[in-house]
Amino acid sequence: MKMLNVVCIYSFSIIALNCTNPTSQVNLQTSLGVIEEKIENLSPEQLKNQLRLLEESNPVQHIEMTTSFTPNRILVQKPTLFSKSKYANDGYLLTGVIKNNASIAKFKDAEIVITFLSETNTSISSNNLILYKYLNPNEPISFEFKVYPPDGTKDYKITIKTARPV
Repeated sequence: MKMLNVVCIYSFSIIALNCTNPTSQVNLQTSLGVIEEKIENLSPEQLKNQLRLLEESNPVQHIEMTTSFTPNRILVQKPTLFSKSKYANDGYLLTGVIKNNASIAKFKDAEIVITFLSETNTSISSNNLILYKYLNPNEPISFEFKVYPPDGTKDYKITIKTARPV
């Protein structure tokens, strides 16, 4: 029954977006009746399969990500009795958590794009990074990449370009 409700909500929202005038509302009511009849005739396994196909058709819609961007500090000189430790920057660490919010669909090999921005928010360059992990439904996955931003970078933007359905 829960699966039936999820499929109905997806269907209703797609149809509702296409309705902007009064004649469309009559068509909407007719369409909803047809959808309800079709859904009632499907078995739970068929409903589950329909939902999986719907989720797999747009992986980016179901994946969320939080990230942080910190300097990668490496020890250059150990502390001695008369001096402190010395560190140098060796690029930056892009760390984060990625989560698949889909109900059923599983994904893998998420392609992440990091765009380095100047002080005026102009794109300086971008890197495509691939996270070679399985993204199971509602399971957060931690990740870490070492990146070297170009000179003049003041900010970054990160997006998920795609992921493959399993």
